[in-house]
Amino acid sequence: MTSTVCIRDIVRVRLQEAGLETLRLPLGAAPCEPNVPILTSNLKGPPRRRVIVVFGSTQSDLGIWGFRSIHDTSIKNGSAVEFTQAVLGKPGAAKDTALILANTGQLNWFCKGQRALSNRSLAAQPRPFAISEQASGSWRNTIPGNANCQEHVKYVFENVVKPHLASTSRVDVIGVSEGGLAAIEYLRDNWDLWRAYLSGVALADPTHTALNDLDMSQLVDKDSFSAFLSSRGRAYIASSDPLGTPQPGSGYRTYGCNCYSSGEPLNNDCIMPAAWIDMLVWLDTLQENRFYAENVTILADDMDEDTLRQLDEMVVEDEAARHVSSPPGSRAETEEDSDIEGPPNRGRMRAKVEANDNGGEEGAEGMGNAQMKEDGS
Repeated sequence: MTSTVCIRDIVRVRLQEAGLETLRLPLGAAPCEPNVPILTSNLKGPPRRRVIVVFGSTQSDLGIWGFRSIHDTSIKNGSAVEFTQAVLGKPGAAKDTALILANTGQLNWFCKGQRALSNRSLAAQPRPFAISEQASGSWRNTIPGNANCQEHVKYVFENVVKPHLASTSRVDVIGVSEGGLAAIEYLRDNWDLWRAYLSGVALADPTHTALNDLDMSQLVDKDSFSAFLSSRGRAYIASSDPLGTPQPGSGYRTYGCNCYSSGEPLNNDCIMPAAWIDMLVWLDTLQENRFYAENVTILADDMDEDTLRQLDEMVVEDEAARHVSSPPGSRAETEEDSDIEGPPNRGRMRAKVEANDNGGEEGAEGMGNAQMKEDGS
């Protein structure tokens, strides 16, 4: 038995001890039928007030952030064990919070072993001879409804998350690398179905781009997913800066949301182990205060005229709280923010555009910090 197999077994046992249970997808599949396991907690009984769903990297096994972190630090740090303990160990979590760990990495059905494998594990299976080519996949290796990362994300949202939501439930989405990309694409295409439930989106090593995956012209539409992501989304990237340090010039223009340092300077697969604590603190704040909004800060030299115009008119909201902004330093009023008529409980988000007067360095103190403003403040 290889060390990676042992690590997978240890992680699975520890996650079960932390309160997670295995759920096979598609729902109702027998252990001997093509299926992919995910890990869930507190899905039985009445709907939960809060649901946290995690979509990992397509290169990782279930419940494991990265073997590099496990080898360099510990199983607890390099897997979702410590993360799960933090989520489910909070007072009241057993009644209020459901946690779902999706499995975007193990979507190949291994017929001989009757289990789901990652691409890497499937390729590592024994071959008749040392010179034999890797076996090619076929329909026999396909898991119904979960043939790839995009299908798996769709299945989890629609068949695992949605049935367990009440009208007052709020969903936090955490996406890692390709799993985050698939989640962004799904929410973008199905935003009308999820706008009432989504609380926040946190991304580690984001692979989506604002240019290709978001319609930034919709920032003026208060009901759009692009406007929501700019206000209630965060991305964490590899950086030697301390954890949570805003990363000017690399966030909003690239990802459509503010970007922060993970504290991991080099390896992308180590971002999640380094950043999840900061993610949870931020997501907790979003859950507790629906008027909380990111303070978008962008380098002025990195802006074109169309984007500046869109920022002047930008309106962002979630279903429970409205956030309206008029960026200081742009062509809108800087002395006073203009009120835009709308429903009650409307808050406001200010987008800050900084002039690049320091040789490209941005001196905005508290950049990226959220602002909470009541109506008319």
